[in-house]
Amino acid sequence: MPGRIYNQLTFLERGTIEKLILQKESISSIGRILNRAPSTIKREIMRNGTDSPKTMFCVETRNICIHRNSCNRLDLCNKGCLTSCCKCDSWLCNSLCPDFETQPCPLHIRPPYCCNGCSEIYGYGCSHPYWFYEAKAAHEKAEQRKIVARLGIDCTPEELEETIAIVKAGVKNGQSIRHIFANNEGKLCCGWRTFYNWVDQGLIEGIANIDLSRKVRYKQRKKKDGSKRGIPREALIGRTYDDFENLTEQEKLSAVEVDTVVGRRGVDKQVILTLLFKRSRFQLMLLIDEKTVDDVIDAIDLIDSLCEGRFSEVFPVIILDRGSEFADPWRIECRKNGTQRTRVYYCDPQHSQQKPKAEKNHEEIRKVLPKGKSNFGALKKPDMAVLMSHVNSYGREILNWAAPYDIAQFMLPKTLLDGLSIARIPANDIVLKPHLLPHAILKK
Repeated sequence: MPGRIYNQLTFLERGTIEKLILQKESISSIGRILNRAPSTIKREIMRNGTDSPKTMFCVETRNICIHRNSCNRLDLCNKGCLTSCCKCDSWLCNSLCPDFETQPCPLHIRPPYCCNGCSEIYGYGCSHPYWFYEAKAAHEKAEQRKIVARLGIDCTPEELEETIAIVKAGVKNGQSIRHIFANNEGKLCCGWRTFYNWVDQGLIEGIANIDLSRKVRYKQRKKKDGSKRGIPREALIGRTYDDFENLTEQEKLSAVEVDTVVGRRGVDKQVILTLLFKRSRFQLMLLIDEKTVDDVIDAIDLIDSLCEGRFSEVFPVIILDRGSEFADPWRIECRKNGTQRTRVYYCDPQHSQQKPKAEKNHEEIRKVLPKGKSNFGALKKPDMAVLMSHVNSYGREILNWAAPYDIAQFMLPKTLLDGLSIARIPANDIVLKPHLLPHAILKK
């Protein structure tokens, strides 16, 4: 048996820990599978767990104060309420009461050290604080701890003072930071890049950017908007287009191509989320408030509820581009209670031809909502029902001039079609012109 691994846990290993806990594997068994010490697994669960999981079911509206049965406090929220606060449906007393106190769950001090798989969390929830182990949250927590550990200046006050004195003397004589560090090697407590950063952050008293003649000549580089980052590297593990290509032909044909249609950049916040079924060319269109992960998840959760248990059958595989709105595959793949509902794969960057049918079908949408001439802010959710009905009733040559709706009604749950108010439009009444939704067209 190979020796145990002693380096830091990876995101993939944390995902394995989460799955094995749900499968009721012991801590020792998880350690053997990952070739890690059981104490490492125990510390990981206890240090990197979370009390507010995003992908697991938990009851938020519950009173966990140990004084709840004997408490007589009134009107903690200052709304003039005469009902005892411990009986309030909003359970605000847990966050407002100065006497709030909880009792730790006895199950958290023995394996599996968390609430994963515990039956007590269902119904009204247990009366103890939650502690879940969730791979994504655990990985983010561990990474953040590493960042915090590296903050600050790593030297003694005397070494820092000596370094600042040497640099100040050089800067006073018009020398650059690079020159000073090159000629005082071994005397300074850091590198020249680090010292530049300290000056930029205002940590060095007596030296500012204005004192550095070359630095003030250059414009500061713009930082990318962190909210519009691409797909996290760990999210791509097992979800690349090459992984998609390794699926069976049947699975690839069953894939649903998901994309977004946007309005005027920087003006319209509302976006149309589209989901196209490759076989039937039938396309769902949902209006979401913004092009964000949370809005996309809410839309998929809505579709899941309308499918009434058939989501995994209807959406076995989903293929996406690498837009920031699709950056959380775990919440797309799994419901809030942790059960898997689909599998997600990503196209390669700048390869829209890898989901061509969704891109092609957007042409029909643009006939009604021309690019640059449409006000997406004026769209309402009932408009999507009208747009879907007309676009999906339009015959396709590849379907021998059958309409996508005619095929979809035999493949998709009736509750989904009815829930989104999609109807069959007679062929001669179909309108694919801007006057279908005139209120969303900009006036010249």
